Amino acid sequence: MENLKFSIGYNGDLQGFLALMEKHKNKIKSVYFPMPNKYMGSCRDVSQPAAKAFVKELYILMAKCKELRIIPLLLLNSTIIDYTKVNIIIRSIDYLKKKGLLNHVVVTDPYLIMKIREFSPDIFIEVSIVAHVRTLEEARYFKDLRVDCVTVDREIIRNISLIKKMRNILRIKVLLNEGCLKNCIYRYSHYNYISYCTGKFRNAKKILRSSESTKIDSMCRMNALKRPYKFFSAPFVRPEDLNHYLGSDLDFKLSTRNFDTPALEECLVAYSERRYAGNLLKLLSTRAFCMFEYVDNLKLNNVKFFERLSSCNDDCEKCRFCKDLFKKTVSVVKQCLNCKHFDINDNEKTLLEQCVSNFKIKKAVQC
Repeated sequence: MENLKFSIGYNGDLQGFLALMEKHKNKIKSVYFPMPNKYMGSCRDVSQPAAKAFVKELYILMAKCKELRIIPLLLLNSTIIDYTKVNIIIRSIDYLKKKGLLNHVVVTDPYLIMKIREFSPDIFIEVSIVAHVRTLEEARYFKDLRVDCVTVDREIIRNISLIKKMRNILRIKVLLNEGCLKNCIYRYSHYNYISYCTGKFRNAKKILRSSESTKIDSMCRMNALKRPYKFFSAPFVRPEDLNHYLGSDLDFKLSTRNFDTPALEECLVAYSERRYAGNLLKLLSTRAFCMFEYVDNLKLNNVKFFERLSSCNDDCEKCRFCKDLFKKTVSVVKQCLNCKHFDINDNEKTLLEQCVSNFKIKKAVQC
């Protein structure tokens, strides 16, 4: 079996993460982590310790990467940028380069890419998935900016023929395990919201979250509850379906910044071994479907899952493939909606009750 390596995200558990890196160094190609949020926000709602403590963590993390020959990737992926800090960001990158700790960055904004490239001609620049690159023309535009790699938009990851064509233009990375709704109309709002809250204006988080109108998580979860079978069309790749991508010289990324370390290890091992006998939801980074308790991954092995979903035309009224899978494989957490695992409103609870009734799903035991 071909030995695959993955890009994984730092989850804030320094000691646990360092131990995981040591244990699974042969499975890890790179580790990505955010800029301290006093300079720039990020597109994951992950808390950071105080600035000095977080900077110390990052130095330790980068040093460990150097020791294990794992590539450290600095995330500059916010969709909201304070352009007055661009020069500070560039000087910080240059300082880390001179220390021999960093030579790879992940960037969303084309202007920031241009400025970094002007200042540092030899740094490896990867375009973030948040840039939503999904066409050959967009890939060519970024190549003109002299980027080295693009993480393609999640909406095209099952279009292998297109990905292969893009690979002829520049290096391509594929995010495998994000389980949010396909073609979600709230995606841009969600990224902006998190970038805003985790960046310069991070103290605004409590204010924003006190307003129902700005609970973006709730907005997409409502759509997930109205059509819960849409889970299967979410653009993720199961560990077993990685075989379809082999031989194309691609890089692979796992979304793990919101995972605790045991869950991160389980996810990394499953994708490395390209098989998983368990709850598919445990491998996916998703909030839209957090109320579902169990999706039996083994039951997807013999239904031509990848083939059907890679040719999906979104005509759910005529096609019952995902609806039938939902009935066969999914159970719903119902009796513990008020526990610490959930933060949902009354409308969502009503929709969840309807979901259980309409699909005749077995109720989960109370957690």
